[in-house]
Amino acid sequence: MWTAVPGLVHLCNHAPDIAAMDLFVVPTIGFDLLYVLVLVRLARRDLVWINITTHPTASGTEKRCPASNSR
Repeated sequence: MWTAVPGLVHLCNHAPDIAAMDLFVVPTIGFDLLYVLVLVRLARRDLVWINITTHPTASGTEKRCPASNSR
């Protein structure tokens, strides 16, 4: 069954290395905005990394994210 779909075989072989990323915007009681970035490893649903900031930047996120430093 698995050999009939080559893309599915590739997906199953690399499943432990696949992660999901989500950005939430959370309003506070003082009407400020907090930005929450979450990385989750999909194979075991492990929380890899979470960060909360009031002023997100791409360079700041790249510096603090452990997944971007593992190259």
